[in-house]
Amino acid sequence: MTDLFSHEEEGRMRWTRLFEALGLDPKTHPDAKQINFALRSRGFHRPIDEAATFRDLLTGYPNSWWIAIALEVTGKRDATSKDVVNALTAPPSRDEVRLASGTIQSVRYDKKKQQMTAVFRANKRTYQYDQVTPEEYQGLITAESPGLYFNTHLREKPYREVK
Repeated sequence: MTDLFSHEEEGRMRWTRLFEALGLDPKTHPDAKQINFALRSRGFHRPIDEAATFRDLLTGYPNSWWIAIALEVTGKRDATSKDVVNALTAPPSRDEVRLASGTIQSVRYDKKKQQMTAVFRANKRTYQYDQVTPEEYQGLITAESPGLYFNTHLREKPYREVK
């Protein structure tokens, strides 16, 4: 039995797989705005230049959108469609909240311990912050700009890297 995500199929099918994972119709050739909206609704940052068209992508820089999406969703520029689809379709853990932020990918909160665990997009590292009140946590997950809120209210809290 051959792997559905074989190397040969990778080049041909990655966009179809991506669009289907995002709930978009591959036959309509979604544009950058539609792709970014679908990514943002799943808690990811909008990685694509919205002035570009899908035709521009295919004729100009065929890998630029893919690399931007792969980096955003998996943290790897050479991610396969399987990696991207798995990252998009994997349900968050029960207590994880994905943020539409360029800085913070997701957070978890332990109300009893007043600890927040955050995964950062740039380095994919996880840090645990102490002394975070429930109000501060709610402020972060409801902020228009979670990164700005974090830098203003939470950055100086005691923290440690979690492996």
